[in-house]
Amino acid sequence: MEGEHLIHGLLRKRDDFAWRVKLAEKALDKAKVELETIDQTLRLCGHKGELNDRKVRGRYKLLFARGELQRMILNALREGPKDDRALTDVIAAEKSWQLEGDQQKDVLKRVRCTIQRCQKTGIIEMAFGPDGNLWRLNQR
Repeated sequence: MEGEHLIHGLLRKRDDFAWRVKLAEKALDKAKVELETIDQTLRLCGHKGELNDRKVRGRYKLLFARGELQRMILNALREGPKDDRALTDVIAAEKSWQLEGDQQKDVLKRVRCTIQRCQKTGIIEMAFGPDGNLWRLNQR
């Protein structure tokens, strides 16, 4: 008897996902038609290049709220000087992220950009340590 309830619930869940897949396939078909329409319009306007060879850029991933990364970096630097990779590790730990490969490169790039912005505004400064360049809060 209990098995019937489980089976019935799983069948309903399966039907729900099958419906979602069907809707997603319809949306994909519609997007393909629109893409082909744009391609034809480009050809009519005189575009000569190969359109399928173009690299598709993904959307920018919002990983941090406004000003969150800068606050996290400044809080980490209050503990002492750190390099950019150590700051990335602190941020990953604080956000409970397991960074690997491209994700780690992405967060490191964002950390470096934020560090440069903070350095230009005079909030932080570069300190030279035994292992290379370190960042610390400005002592003014």
